[in-house]
Amino acid sequence: MTVTVDSFKVAYPEFGKAGDAMLESALAQVELEVSDAFEDQRDTAVMLRLADRLAVSPAGRDARLDPRKATSSTYGERFQAMASALAVSATRCGSPPLSRRDD
Repeated sequence: MTVTVDSFKVAYPEFGKAGDAMLESALAQVELEVSDAFEDQRDTAVMLRLADRLAVSPAGRDARLDPRKATSSTYGERFQAMASALAVSATRCGSPPLSRRDD
């Protein structure tokens, strides 16, 4: 299965109002960032990374673990846990560690 905007909105309805054009753009970027090292869990990783990207954007305040920090979200924590469980380094999975992310 390939992640689509529609499948993402079903899995994460909290981002349904974000707008399809913005979601398509962000999804295209995330697809390039997330490694195939996730194998059969890659779609889940893509969705978590996309949700994290949206959550740490200025409009995503409610999804952050600490609303004062723009570098940590519930989705990013799950993504990093998944990457750790699969022994996939942040570099291999296409994103810097949460503590060093600037986007």
